[in-house]
Amino acid sequence: MMKKQILSLGTLACLTIGGCDNSLDNVKNQSSYNDDTYFTTPATISEAVTATYGLLLYKGLYSRDFYYLMDLTGNEAEADAPLLGDVLQLHDYSYASNHAQINDLWSTTYKMTFRANLVIDKASKITPANDADKQKLAQYVSEAYFLKAYAEFLLVTLWGRVPIRKDYGDNDEFYLPRASMEESWKQVESDLTNAISGLPVTYPASDLGRVTKGAAIALLGKAFLYQKKYAEAAAQFELLTKAPYTYDLVKNLDELFTKSPVKNAESVFDVPHQRMGRLGRR
Repeated sequence: MMKKQILSLGTLACLTIGGCDNSLDNVKNQSSYNDDTYFTTPATISEAVTATYGLLLYKGLYSRDFYYLMDLTGNEAEADAPLLGDVLQLHDYSYASNHAQINDLWSTTYKMTFRANLVIDKASKITPANDADKQKLAQYVSEAYFLKAYAEFLLVTLWGRVPIRKDYGDNDEFYLPRASMEESWKQVESDLTNAISGLPVTYPASDLGRVTKGAAIALLGKAFLYQKKYAEAAAQFELLTKAPYTYDLVKNLDELFTKSPVKNAESVFDVPHQRMGRLGRR
């Protein structure tokens, strides 16, 4: 009896081993992706661009913190009774290096450069199927260049000498040296120049919130202005006063502080907000 059981087990083991091959080792998990296998179409690149825009409403930026960070420290707003804790520290200039909102702004800007660099890198490896896809990819890459430049603009104006993530390939480098301010501004100018080349002047209403060519020109002019390159700044701003651009000053200043219209003649770049059925502007 014991011999029969041993024989049966041995036979089962032989059948199991004999029935196996290496094919199961090569089965691909269809629900498992990485950055090389997922971002391979214009549609997935579009998702990556949307995720980059999404950071504008993330911690440290326009979800809430940016108002406190910029207006309180810039003396454009005053503290009132409900202002307490770390937010009050911004008004009093008593914050330390571990201040929550300041750290959030720092990390979110680098998240934005990371995602923008991913878009630029992965889009360059896609062969468009037609002219429409080619045009869309060029637009997505240009939007990514603008968002990257905007993050870099915040970093250099708020912190001065900072590490600059120039492309997706340097993400393996955890500790990068601080770049000079001249290098940072050069990167901002380069990225905005790339953005301008592929952005449209306008979008259909369904694409409200996407960055336009005019917005990239305006930010480039602002970058020149911050560097005291006044002639270069004036040249960029002058472009926005002529066709095909239709920017103008509103006749009623109240229009700048109301919920409607969502955009007006002075709007160059907005960060749309939607809450409880209402769309707001930053």
